[in-house]
Order: sequence, then C-alpha cells, then structure tokens
Amino acid sequence: MAFRKKSLTSLDVAVIVKELSNLLTDGLISNIYSIDGGGYLLKIRTLEGITSYLVIEPAVRLHLTKFIPPAGTSGRTPLFRRFLRGSKIRSVRQYEFERIVTMGVTKGGIEVEVIVELMPRGIMAVLDSSRKVLVSSEDIKLRDRRVYPGLTYVFPPLLPDPRRFNTEQWLKTVSDVSNLGAALVKKLGIPPEVVNEVLNEAERKLKPSVMSLSEIARVRESILAFIESVVSNPTPVIVKCRENYVSFHPFTPSNMPSDCDVLTFSLFNEAVDEYYRAFYASELRGVEERRISSEAAKLRAVIDKAVRDLSKLREEYSKVELALRFFDEKYDVLDDAWRCVKSIVKSAGWGEVLRACRYVSRVEPSSGVFEVKIGGRSTLLKITEEVHVQYSRLRKKYTRLKDKIAQAEKHISELERKLEEKSAVLDAKARIKPLLKKVEWYTSYHWIITSSGLLAIGGRDAQQNEKVVKKYLGNSDIFIHAEVHGASAFVLKCGGNKPSEKDIYEVSVLAASYSRGWKVGVGALNVFWVWGRQVSKSAPPGQYLPKGAFMIYGKRNYIKSVPLRLAIGVQISDNRYFEVITGPEDLVSKRASSYAVLVPGNIHQRRIAAEIREKFSAGDERLKTLTMDDILERVPGPSTIVKLVT
Repeated sequence: MAFRKKSLTSLDVAVIVKELSNLLTDGLISNIYSIDGGGYLLKIRTLEGITSYLVIEPAVRLHLTKFIPPAGTSGRTPLFRRFLRGSKIRSVRQYEFERIVTMGVTKGGIEVEVIVELMPRGIMAVLDSSRKVLVSSEDIKLRDRRVYPGLTYVFPPLLPDPRRFNTEQWLKTVSDVSNLGAALVKKLGIPPEVVNEVLNEAERKLKPSVMSLSEIARVRESILAFIESVVSNPTPVIVKCRENYVSFHPFTPSNMPSDCDVLTFSLFNEAVDEYYRAFYASELRGVEERRISSEAAKLRAVIDKAVRDLSKLREEYSKVELALRFFDEKYDVLDDAWRCVKSIVKSAGWGEVLRACRYVSRVEPSSGVFEVKIGGRSTLLKITEEVHVQYSRLRKKYTRLKDKIAQAEKHISELERKLEEKSAVLDAKARIKPLLKKVEWYTSYHWIITSSGLLAIGGRDAQQNEKVVKKYLGNSDIFIHAEVHGASAFVLKCGGNKPSEKDIYEVSVLAASYSRGWKVGVGALNVFWVWGRQVSKSAPPGQYLPKGAFMIYGKRNYIKSVPLRLAIGVQISDNRYFEVITGPEDLVSKRASSYAVLVPGNIHQRRIAAEIREKFSAGDERLKTLTMDDILERVPGPSTIVKLVT
C-alpha cells in the first residue's frame, strides 16, 4: 500500500462501465468541456431528467463526478462538441477485459462511437460508422499504430481476454514467465490487486512451467470467480492510510497495513470520484505551489544578479576611493607633474616627458594619458584636462558610486523581503486545500434546503416547471408559487408531514425572487401554497393549459408581501467541497462562509456575478475554483448588492 494508485484497472473499468450503462443509457450529452490535465467533462441529462457530469481523462480515469473542476473550451473541445453535443447515448461498454470504454451515441440519426483508452498513452476518439476517426484528443503516428482524422481506428496492442481463454490457453500463455503472479499480470492482464487478493504469496511465486493443468485450472477458476463476483456485487471502498487516500477498489481488500482503513461507498463511481477529488485538489494545490515557487525562483535569480552587481560596484568604489585618497594626499605633486607634462609635450613632444618630468612612469601619446607613480602608488592623468577638473570628476564618481551602493543594498533588502513574503505565502498555500464544486441531482434546478432540512426544488423555465410538478410533486408534498405570471414553480418535499411556517416562508422567498417580479423591480409579492393533491395538469373540458401551467383546485394559502430580497452564499462542507446556496439572509448567513444579499436593481446580472465571485474568492483562497457562472445561474436578474459578507 506504499504506492498511490493513479489509474483504473481493467476490473475497475468493468464495474464502472456497468454502473454507467445503468445510469447514462438514453441520456443526452448537452455539452462537453476541457479540464486541466488534458481531460474532458461531459454534461449529460439522464433519462430521469437529472444532470450528471462524466469526467474523462484518457490514460487515467472515467467516472461520474459531483466535484466540478474548472472547465473551459481549450484544445480540441470545439471539435468534440461538433460531434457529441446534443447526441443521445445508446450504450456504454467495456472492450474485452481491457481498460478501454466504448460509448455508442446518436446525433440527428447519425451513429458515432466514442473510444476512451485508459491504459498508458491512451486517447479519446470519436469514430464514424465505418470506424474512421473524426477527432481524437491527440494524433498518434507510430510505426505500429496511427490514429488521426480520416484513418480507420486501430486499437492499441491488447492482451487476451482471460475470460475467453480456456485452461490450456491460460497455461500456454503464462508458462514462459518465472513466477505465476507476474505471469498473470503481464500475460493475461489480471490486475495486480486481484492477483494479490486471490492468491497467497506462495501461490504467486509458483513457476508456471512446472504447474499441472489442474493447478492452472484451479487458479483460473478462483480468479474468474472473484472477478465475476466483484462485477456482479461490488463493495466499493477507498483505502486510507493515516490521513492519505492510497487506493480505491470495487472490493474490500482482505489484507491491509495496520495503519490503514477503508471508506465504503454505495457506488463505485462515488468512490473513484471522491478519490480523484482529493487527488485533484492536491494537484491543484501543487500547481499553485509551483507557480509561487517559480516566482520565488525568479526573485532569487534577481537577488543573485543584484548581489553580483553590488559586488562589482563595491570593487569599483574601492578603486575610486584609493585613487581619491591618492589625489588628496599628493595633489600638489600630481598638479606639478601635469604642468610639467603639458609644458614638455608642447615644447619638445611626448618623447622627452619621461626624462624631463619627475614621477611620470608611463605615457600613452595616442590617448593623451600618462601615469604618475609615487611611492608604489599610481594614477592616470589626462593631458587635456587640468588636475582640479579630473579631481572633481573623480570626487563625483566616488559620490555616485556610494549612492548606487546604498540604492543597491536597499533594493536587495526589498527583494529579500519579497522573497520572504513569497516563502511565507508558499508555506500558507501548502496548507490550503482547494475546494471543488459539488453537484447533486437537484442542483440543475432552483433549490433550497430549509432550516428543518427539507428539500425544495423549482423550475428555471416553463419546461422545468412542468418536470418539477410532474415528476416530483406528490399528493402529500407542497406546491409553492408567486402570485404572478412567469414564476418558478416550487415543490417542497415533506413526506406527508406539514412543514413549519418558517420552512414554507423560506421557500416562498425563492418563489418570489425567481419570478417576473424581480425583472420589473417590484419590492414584494404575494406567494401561495397548496398541497400536491390540489394541483393538476389536466385542463377543464374545452380548455388548454400551456407548458408550465397548472390547475389549482381548492383553497390557496397565502404568504403576504414576501420581499424580493435574496441571499446568495457559498456553503463549505467537510473542508472538501462547496455549494452555492440561496435563500433568505437569515438562513444563508448561518450556513455560508461568504454571502451577498441582492434586491432588484439595474446592474446586469453578469456584473453582479463577477463582483460576487471576485469578493468570495479573494476572501477565501480555497474558492479559486468558484466560477462566475456558478454565481450567475443563481442571480434572478438585474440587481443591486445591498450587503456583502466575506
């Protein structure tokens, strides 16, 4: 258990695919996005009307997710959208017993196939009915395999399906490997964790070449029976050692280190999703740490250069300081030497200077410079400038270098302070675990969990209103609607027990806010509620009910003057994920780490959402994954922010 599992095995794929087939068949792919790491996120509307998200990372993973990473449209995403957006999922299958998943989809009567390879260097590709590649996550041009648009798709080199091989074929396949455990993994593609679970250490070390047919038959029967039992009746777990997730399995391992335990899940998709949520959060944190480390490294390089430049300045300063001291001590001698050189050059030329002028040790006629040497110390003088001018220039250079050194020392001190701040930020970042957005089946609607823990959902449009009432409104549930045409229809699920007035009021705030009243800027609306048995989709004889409209029979119960004042906040759970919640301020403020209170106004909802997102993420660095769209879908319309708490 020392290593950390990073990708799915063939058994994992078999269990994942079985669940996906049950959950996604006949679902619609409403969109596809790119995610970090070269993966894709498919937004799927299931047959039951639930929005699900399928994350696909070729060579690594494929599973449903409730934790939505930052998504975009980079790379080849537009091409995948062209072929997959709006398509219906016909089937989800595993190819042989390999880490390859095939999805049959139909769009506009045209059938295509999606291939997802989960082995190393795997890709995702869309094929037409003749199995020609329409688009792939990357092009492959190798000697034994070529995958790019226009070519017939070729599978990567595959191992045989052990379920289709008989005992003799098993024996023949594994006989040339030194030990049975390695042979089963390398030659038949049995996942190592299955081999370790079914066979003990002594059995794994057996030499296949000396095993009898009956011995191989027993091994084959045990392994295939285990695989079949896991696929038929999985017990999904995550293995956690100390505080870290180390692996996931569709079965409970029988042998684990003493410091490890298992977390159990009802679906294998959920276990894999939770595992990669933690893994992704760690990776996301690592990216941020590497960015800051890179900035720190750049600062260190700048500091190193500044230190080298300062060293050169100090070296030059020392030379100038010595020269200036020489001038101060021997000014008269230097002045006499200069006057002598000036006179001799004028009268007899440079050739007579060394003989005629005391202390002059060297001359450079071409540059008009001569050296004066006194008691082992020397300096160069120019014949074209009087000594006091040269002395003045040297004094200015001395002062200038002194100022430069002071500035350089100050600059280095500031850089070192910034480096310390970066290091402190890096240390802080190392302790920050980025949060991911969690989605549930109801988050595709307007929704609220009331103070008493009751769920209420409302349609975002007439079509959703229709679905909410038809699918989720039971006779003993409560229907809530604002007294205005063009409003969200809410269903409060209460299981036959009458909810409290507070519960009904909390839902009524959403019913009033998500209505036409917000867009026209009214301050309050009346909201009514009735039992589900009072609501009918059937129109009276001779009449017609448009989509999203309902007949209400019997007495209506009113909540008068419900204010159009909506709080939008971020609720953090288990320090792992966040949800964007809405409701009355009293409810949201108790659950949200950050929240904003809105009333109808004249600022466009995109600007409102952008401001809220910026303030929320600035107030909590774990919310860097919060997007503007996460907020925007909860803003009823043009608004004014009257309160913002972070």
